[in-house]
Amino acid sequence: MRYLVLLTLLSCVGERQKSEVKRVVSLAPSLTEMVFFLGAQNRLVGVTTFCDYPPEAKKITKIGDFSNPNLERIVALKPDLVLAALPEQRRIVAELSKMGISVFTSHPKTIDAIIDEMDSLAHLFGLPFPEDSLKKLIYPLPNFDRKPKVYIELAADPIITVGHPSYLNDLIIKSGGINIFASVEVEFPVVSWEEVVRADPDLILIFHNQRCEERLGWKELTAVKNGMVFSGLNEDVFLRPGPRIFIALSELRRIIEGCVPRL
Repeated sequence: MRYLVLLTLLSCVGERQKSEVKRVVSLAPSLTEMVFFLGAQNRLVGVTTFCDYPPEAKKITKIGDFSNPNLERIVALKPDLVLAALPEQRRIVAELSKMGISVFTSHPKTIDAIIDEMDSLAHLFGLPFPEDSLKKLIYPLPNFDRKPKVYIELAADPIITVGHPSYLNDLIIKSGGINIFASVEVEFPVVSWEEVVRADPDLILIFHNQRCEERLGWKELTAVKNGMVFSGLNEDVFLRPGPRIFIALSELRRIIEGCVPRL
């Protein structure tokens, strides 16, 4: 339902000039979702095996997975434009560029940058884009007397979290929280459990299936004592920097609003 609301916003803006981009290959799920959000899915001639949302994306020709897209399959589809994610797909981007194939690269580090990338794609496609309406989903920001300290764990062995240059750090900020590793200038840093314990987060979001309860000091964490540990959240909504980031923003704001009274 919330995705339909986003699509409704798109239908309320004017048109742009027609585009020559008719055949598009997407190498990342987030970019595939952007194309669908913009209403340009009929231009998609190839996607990865990871591109599974919306469900219609599963029916499009596959060119390999996210980490190993097949260059020959991409070229055979004769794309006008290839959409790729950095830094993971830097090698295939270089190879495609050498062949004279146009490539749009994605590496947003804030929610506003996600909007800007979708706007750029809309411009390439000659399609309208509801930038102002999407900005209203972000601003004004929540204003709590005390901002909860938030810890996101993406992997358990080694422990990988979120640093300052990540759009997930911006998601925490725009939801009214403080990332306990915001001072780390690495997008997805490896940290020690001792560092997490010292930071003592008020809210923990877990995006893996490993058990954490046996870790030393787990039961003494403020988030654990207050029942503010969340797992089982939709990973694709949170971990794909595409149009569903606004659903993630709404969900995290709801969680943080429930956390604030416990501080």
